[in-house]
Amino acid sequence: MSGKANRAPRLVPARGGVPKKPTKQLLRTAYHEAGHAVAAYTLRLPMQETSLVENEDSLGRMALAPPPASFQPETWYGEDRRMERRIEAHIICALAGPAAEAHWAGRRSHAGAHDDYQKAMYLAGWAVSDSSGEGVRRYVAWLQYRAEALVQGARHWPVIEALAAQLLARRRLGTRQTRAVITEAITAHRGVRVTRDAAGRIRFEAVEAAGAAPTT
Repeated sequence: MSGKANRAPRLVPARGGVPKKPTKQLLRTAYHEAGHAVAAYTLRLPMQETSLVENEDSLGRMALAPPPASFQPETWYGEDRRMERRIEAHIICALAGPAAEAHWAGRRSHAGAHDDYQKAMYLAGWAVSDSSGEGVRRYVAWLQYRAEALVQGARHWPVIEALAAQLLARRRLGTRQTRAVITEAITAHRGVRVTRDAAGRIRFEAVEAAGAAPTT
């Protein structure tokens, strides 16, 4: 994990608001939830909201939209590759939160990641037939590696930072707001415009720098 990641993001206050200096716990939570959200966006999992509003269960949350009726991992027996990919997407999304938090803080928080790992292990149990549990642990470890690679990569980490900053300033972002922050950050840091085709696949279009000479 890179020590360079451990820095507070620039806060962008909501209209009429003045950002206060966040606590370290709030910063960790912001990066945690931003990691979930950017992974969900990347893996095409519909979101409902991303929030730092504390309740009796947690300091923050990234809520996914209810899955379609066709998503039934408990009835999957390996015949449908699409179901396998969907299970993996949900597991990576669950693990991306603690992975982003750990990348920023420089160390893992086992307490904050407990529910995410429980969800990952539960879903993996439907994807791996192994009564001993060793296969499930290895499967989750592989997807953990993929989640860490996703959040730490140069393509995604600046986007997570931008979303964490907005969460700290506004505390709650709805679906459209979360997606807008992510797409704007992608455009700013990658020099591309984000679109989706008719099938919902993400497309990236190059954006010419202002004042640049047209190409021929």
